[in-house]
Amino acid sequence: MLFDLTDDMGEVHNIAATYPEEHRRLYDEMMEYFDKVGARIPKQNPNYDAAIYRDSKEYDKRIQWGPFAGSRPLEEDEK
Repeated sequence: MLFDLTDDMGEVHNIAATYPEEHRRLYDEMMEYFDKVGARIPKQNPNYDAAIYRDSKEYDKRIQWGPFAGSRPLEEDEK
């Protein structure tokens, strides 16, 4: 996700599709940093039901915090 904080302090309007090259560059930089420091991205919940999530009363507020793309294997302490 990519936001212009000058005009969108609430991070409501994702402009990643408007600036795909900048989005990809920043995303790659972030993932490189995560790898460098050993950060782990949470895995997606296998019990997640998109219909229930969309029907929740706070969907409009929460949709801006969408999941990271991709997946990763579980670490030993997550099994």
